[in-house]
Amino acid sequence: MNLFESLRASLTSLRANKLRAVLTMSGIVMGTFLVFVMYSVGSSATGEAKKVITDLAPNAVGVVYGYFPVDMELSEVTFSPSEMLQHMEDLGTNLPLISSKLKPEMAYPLQRELPEGCLATPLSIDMKRVEFGSRSRNVFAYATNENYPAVRGQSLMRGRYFTARDEGRRVCVLGSGLNQRIFGDIDPVGREIRVNGRRFRVLGVLEPKGKTMFMDNDDMLLLPYWVGGHLGPDMTDGFLISAPTPEDMRDAKAVCTDVLERQVGEKTCTVITQEEMLALAADATRIVNLMSGIVTFVGLLVGGIGIMNIMLVAVSERIREIGIRKAMGAKATDILKQFLLESLLLGIAGGIIGILMGVAFLKAIEAIFNFPAYIGFVSILLALLFSMGVGIIFGVWPAMKAAALDPVEALGHEL
Repeated sequence: MNLFESLRASLTSLRANKLRAVLTMSGIVMGTFLVFVMYSVGSSATGEAKKVITDLAPNAVGVVYGYFPVDMELSEVTFSPSEMLQHMEDLGTNLPLISSKLKPEMAYPLQRELPEGCLATPLSIDMKRVEFGSRSRNVFAYATNENYPAVRGQSLMRGRYFTARDEGRRVCVLGSGLNQRIFGDIDPVGREIRVNGRRFRVLGVLEPKGKTMFMDNDDMLLLPYWVGGHLGPDMTDGFLISAPTPEDMRDAKAVCTDVLERQVGEKTCTVITQEEMLALAADATRIVNLMSGIVTFVGLLVGGIGIMNIMLVAVSERIREIGIRKAMGAKATDILKQFLLESLLLGIAGGIIGILMGVAFLKAIEAIFNFPAYIGFVSILLALLFSMGVGIIFGVWPAMKAAALDPVEALGHEL
C-alpha cells in the first residue's frame, strides 16, 4: 500500500468516526492554542518592552532614588527574595514611591559635569485631572524642566516650551493626544486649563510620538518642576539623561554615580543605562518564556495523552478490521502507516483549529486592551509543528500496537 492509499484509508476512517476524531483533537486544539498564544504574547511583550526602553531617550541613563544593585552581568545580581525584603526594610521611608532626596534643581549641576552633548532632566510622574470647559480627562503629568523635549527627541507642533524665564508661573505643554481630546480643533496656545482644580496657561503642544505597550505617549501633560509633582516641588522621582553615543552614556553613568553620591549619599540612588535596562528586560523575558514553556508543555502533554488514549481505544475497536486487512495481504508497515497518518491528520487539524482560535483570541485582546498582538509566520509554524509532533509522537504506540496484532487472533476477536 502506497502513501496515497494509506492517506485515503486514514481519511475514510476519520470520517466514519467523527465524534471520536473531535474528542481526540480537543486536547491538541487547546495545546496548540497555548503554544500559539504564549509565543505571540511573549514576542509582543518583548518587542514592546524594548520599544519602551529605546523610546526613553537616545543612549538613555536613568536615575531613581533607592539603591538596587544592577550590573551589566546579570548573573552578578545576587539578591535573594529574603535579602530583597530586608533591603526594602532598611530603606524604610526612603523608598522611591514614598519619599526622595533627589531635588529637581540637581539636574543643573549634574548637567555641568556630564560629558559634552549629554542632557539631563528631572522626572516626577503623577496622574492628574485636566479640564477645559465641559471636557475633562485623567492623564499622566510629567513634572520636568526645559531639557525634556531634547532628551526625549520630541519637537513642538505649535507654541513654545517652558523655560527658566517662566519660573514661578503656572504653565504647561500638552501632548498631541490630550490636545485633541480636550481642545479638538481649537488652538490651545494661550488658553487656560484646570489641572487638579488649579489654573494653568497652555504654552505649546508636542508633536505626536505614538503608543508603547499600554501607554499613549501623546495623552500626557508636561508641567514645570517648580509647580511640583506628586512628591511636591522640592523632590523628584529621578532623572533621565540622554547621551550622543553609547560611550558617552557609560561615562554619564559614572558621572551621575559620583555626583549623586556626593550630593545625596553613597549608594542611595540607582543609576542604570539603556543597555542594562534592555539586559534586565531580556532576563525577565527569558523567565516569562520559561514559565510559558512549562505551561505549554503541560497543555501539549495533556493533549498528547488524550490522543494516545483515544487511538488505543480505536485500535481495540478495529481489531477485526485490522485482521481482515492483514488477511488480505496488508503488511504490518501498512497498518503502522495508516494509524500514524490518522494521528498526524488529527494533529494537523487540531493545530489549525488551535491557531485560528489563537488568532481570534489575540485580536480580541488587541481590541479590548490595546495590546499589540504579534501574529507572524514563526508563531504559526511553531504551533503547527508542535501539533504535528504531538500527533506523531503520541500516535506511535497505538500504531505499533495495531501493526503488531496477529491476523488469526484479530479475525477471531469478538467485540
